[in-house]
Amino acid sequence: MKRILITTAGNSLNKGEMAMVLSTTSILKKYVPDISFNILSKRLEVDRENYKKYNLNVIEQCWIKKNNSNLTTFLLTGLETFRTLGNGVLWRLLNNFKFDLKTPYINVFRQHDMIIELSGDCFTDGYGVIPYFYYLFPLVMGILLKKDVIIYAQSIGPFESNIMKHIGKIILNRCKLVTIREDITKNYLEKIGYNKFVSTADSAFLLDPMPLKKIDGVIPHDSKPLIGICISESLSRYSKLNGSKTEYNTHIDVMVKVIDYLTEQLDANVLLIPHVYDTVGGHDDRVIENTCYSRSKNKNRIKLIEEEYSPDVLKEIISHCDLFIGSRMHSTIASTSTHVPTIAIAYSHKTHGIIGTMLEQEEYVIDIKDMDYDNIISKINNAWKDRKVIKRELEIKMPIIKEKSAINGKLVKEILCA
Repeated sequence: MKRILITTAGNSLNKGEMAMVLSTTSILKKYVPDISFNILSKRLEVDRENYKKYNLNVIEQCWIKKNNSNLTTFLLTGLETFRTLGNGVLWRLLNNFKFDLKTPYINVFRQHDMIIELSGDCFTDGYGVIPYFYYLFPLVMGILLKKDVIIYAQSIGPFESNIMKHIGKIILNRCKLVTIREDITKNYLEKIGYNKFVSTADSAFLLDPMPLKKIDGVIPHDSKPLIGICISESLSRYSKLNGSKTEYNTHIDVMVKVIDYLTEQLDANVLLIPHVYDTVGGHDDRVIENTCYSRSKNKNRIKLIEEEYSPDVLKEIISHCDLFIGSRMHSTIASTSTHVPTIAIAYSHKTHGIIGTMLEQEEYVIDIKDMDYDNIISKINNAWKDRKVIKRELEIKMPIIKEKSAINGKLVKEILCA
């Protein structure tokens, strides 16, 4: 049996990450039935509970040392990470002389045949140097321990530092396979002189929705149009004022006015759909959606989903919408892959590359830095007017996209079965 370690996507409270994990493991099981998975996790109990119904095993990132003090946690985790890297370097040196080295940290990686990196968009220093090195750590460990390292359907770059760019290129050149999910990444990699990648599509396009009976009572049953909205709690940090309190409140004001417009001018019911439930670090979408709900006028026409659902259930819920507005990228993959006309609010190139370019829906993508009430209402009106045309476009496009997504699994099968 082949054993796969999945890294950097274990947070089951982020339903975009979980969607990538579920769709990736599903397609790989289809092509390589005799396969098992371990998912690296920072929150073992939560992730273990959420993944167990899918028969996926979760293991702890044992080098992360939690403490009541954030500073102490950071320092202890940093020390353990360097210690683990040191063990990896030592193993590589001793292995050349036929000596073996066994430690608990090394064994996390050694017991697997392949390391699959599945973060989505963390191969960049755009989120900071420390998150970038945290992301690279399992890749480096896999390379040191002579494992097949796969970067699976990712958006890569850009890099703010030339040093970080060169480090990234060194890692890319030592990976067994790199697949990318959109052409903005393709153009960027070609620009920095790396071309050993394969263009595919995001794995979550292949996620199957959960049957409707699992969500009875969530979807309104009257004849009015249903418009779904996913409002990201963390989105305002990428706007013009870089996440200031003023910008956060402005974002709320805009979305409240949008909700009122939908209920009053389009005579629609509105469904507020969170896609991240992570209470650590201010990422829980239910917080901002609760605020928007409390400030909206027509609460009898608005339903706020507060219960935590898995991504396949959320995809089923979204599939019943007549229009969807999403500021979490994987929420818009859920909507477009079920042929729902979509307004995508983008904070990075991944949304422009996937929803805009690959699906040819750039007309309905709005960058967070350009977002104001008039701009988003204009796009809503255009999408609403052309919703039948958009739906048909997505129906035609989606089989091609899903086939591109399946290529990821076929390429991994070739490596595992070589």
